[in-house]
Amino acid sequence: MSLGASRTTSSREYQVLRSDTYTTDGNKVFVVPEGTSYVDIEAWGGGGGGGGHTETGGRGNVVHYSGGGGGAGAYVKYRYYGGDRTLRDLRSGDTINVTVGDGGDGGDNTKNGDVGEDSTLNTHKRSTTTLSTFSVTAGGGGSGISSSSANIATAGAASGGNITNTNGGIAGAGGVAGAAGGDGGDGAEGFLGGGDGGAGAAVISAQPGSAAGGGGGGGSGTGTSHYTGGAGARGQVIVKAYG
Repeated sequence: MSLGASRTTSSREYQVLRSDTYTTDGNKVFVVPEGTSYVDIEAWGGGGGGGGHTETGGRGNVVHYSGGGGGAGAYVKYRYYGGDRTLRDLRSGDTINVTVGDGGDGGDNTKNGDVGEDSTLNTHKRSTTTLSTFSVTAGGGGSGISSSSANIATAGAASGGNITNTNGGIAGAGGVAGAAGGDGGDGAEGFLGGGDGGAGAAVISAQPGSAAGGGGGGGSGTGTSHYTGGAGARGQVIVKAYG
């Protein structure tokens, strides 16, 4: 058997050549190392911000409402070999361009929490030439509700992954807190490491989500105090080159 035939039929165990984890929001550039055979991209969307404390009535007839938790960001995984090897193989110095979504800010008595931002796989470039574009999105979680309704924040939606597409989780609803105040809804737990948003205690603002994809908890309060919801956890993208 020739050496070439032996290599063709052998079972190769690929090794990680480079692994970068991006945890701050915005556009990021992964530089492909020499010898790369394929790249794995994992992305988590940002968590939605929790809703804040609100109230109705007045003059001794005030009813307090705790905010709902923020929804969790989605998770996707995509494996990329470079397409047509005559034009789009992965070469040293090529770039894989991704975007990390931020978590949504918590709401207050005037507005709901903000929606979490999407994390995305965008392009494969060689110098200034775009070789491939992608539609791979880990959607951000929905906003926590700051109102007397018990609406529940929506989950982030996953799309485009060729290995995994997992939507985020929905969050706990707020509710009537009563004259003494009460807990807000928990933020949804994100997939693979997303932290729960802390529930708002009777007289404090809610805690933020603690890991990629978690939603913020809803705030609540007493008297005339207007406490804010917790911020959603930031998104995250991990890019690994194998060769």
